[in-house]
Amino acid sequence: MINTVDYNLLIGIAEIVGTAVFAITGAIAAQGKRLDIFGVVVLAIVAAVGGGTVRDVILDASPVFWVVNNTSLYVAIVSAIVAFIACRYLSYPRRLMLILDAAGLALFVVLGAEKAHSLGMSP
Repeated sequence: MINTVDYNLLIGIAEIVGTAVFAITGAIAAQGKRLDIFGVVVLAIVAAVGGGTVRDVILDASPVFWVVNNTSLYVAIVSAIVAFIACRYLSYPRRLMLILDAAGLALFVVLGAEKAHSLGMSP
């Protein structure tokens, strides 16, 4: 059986990885629209924390997760800047965005269900 410390660490790592993956997906999508770095970072932040914000509003979990702990914002910003630079100078397969999006969805589905369960919501 997994203890509470390991469980919380696993959830924290999954949140950071999911946030980074969605920020990179948002940055890649922004690159396709030829946005500058500010536009890429804004779109990456919206992609990274937008779904969790909607989840917290629906579950009435206030304040919203990124207001309490800004780690998600920092992860999204750094991931967006790294993706912006990498996409400018490196070629990447177009399917990369689809693969990253699927990975992010898989992580956040589990995290959303876990958050709803921890708030006492019924299935």
